[in-house]
Amino acid sequence: MAATMAPWPESTLTDRYQTTIPDSVRKALGLNKRDKICYNIQPDG
Repeated sequence: MAATMAPWPESTLTDRYQTTIPDSVRKALGLNKRDKICYNIQPDG
């Protein structure tokens, strides 16, 4: 059975700027513990 993603999964930054990646996003991206995530900021946001 395929994972169902909410239209816009969200998470909250802690006081230490940490966040938990929602389960639906982790599964969709195939993320595992200790994986690294790269961020790419686009000009349009």
